[in-house]
Amino acid sequence: MSRIRGTKEEIISKKSQYGMWLGLPEEAREPSEQRELAKQLGVDITTLPKWKNDPLVIQAKENALKLFYKSGTKVALFLKSVEDGLRDGRPQTQRLYAEMAGLLEGREKKTAGPLDIKVTYKTE
Repeated sequence: MSRIRGTKEEIISKKSQYGMWLGLPEEAREPSEQRELAKQLGVDITTLPKWKNDPLVIQAKENALKLFYKSGTKVALFLKSVEDGLRDGRPQTQRLYAEMAGLLEGREKKTAGPLDIKVTYKTE
């Protein structure tokens, strides 16, 4: 069994950082991979899953979720997702955009099939 090195305060800090990382959507995580985070924190990759149910990690995760969803970051990620979907021509994103923009009539809103409209994405 490997022992995590560091003072009690350092371990608490690492657990808090891990919890905050878990509380962010995958798109907002830095570093993006758990393996990279383990390396950054100076712990073995097998340590992080063991910490997942630690009350300190859970509390840090909940705090990160609250902060993230109160910030404008959530809206920015949503808008980026819509922008990417329009650029890539994804039908679901086009439907969402059309509904948000009020471009659909009553009957069109109820159908789940493809739309007769095409939203074009222009880059400058």
